[in-house]
Amino acid sequence: MNTIWYPHTPYDIKYPKLFENEKQRISKVLGNVIIEHFGSTAVPNLGGKGYIDIYVVVNKKDLDKTSKIIQEKLGYKYKEHASIKNERLFHLRNTNKAKYHLHLTYINNPDFIQAIKFRDYLINHPDEALEYEEIKKIASVNANKELTKENAKRVYMDTKQSLIENILSKI
Repeated sequence: MNTIWYPHTPYDIKYPKLFENEKQRISKVLGNVIIEHFGSTAVPNLGGKGYIDIYVVVNKKDLDKTSKIIQEKLGYKYKEHASIKNERLFHLRNTNKAKYHLHLTYINNPDFIQAIKFRDYLINHPDEALEYEEIKKIASVNANKELTKENAKRVYMDTKQSLIENILSKI
């Protein structure tokens, strides 16, 4: 039996509400920070892996303190080996029947700014969001043929890369 490294699930109209509930919970603990919903679950009708991706954005000097609070008071688990430049990744699974990925980063991080612009572009261009979903489906199928998670991740990202670059060139 093959491992499903990268599932593809259809968009669920509950995603915005799940995000808002988690945003409120995070805000109660962290106070006045920037909290943004991004990724596939932030774009209406865009299927994907089904994780609620959340950016928490703080001053760079507050990263360590906020990281500790996210783990101790919000119950997120730090993913030390997540290879995401300029941010720290945390997972919270099966809360409110959802899986959350919290990306902690700092103000003016170019990757954060690009992710939000990408999200907004897809929201405002539903035809291109649909094209992106079709590529994501192909990427999921291709990735799930791989025997290791590392190879699956590479194949998943490589399959999407050309379209992502094309969209980013328009932003």
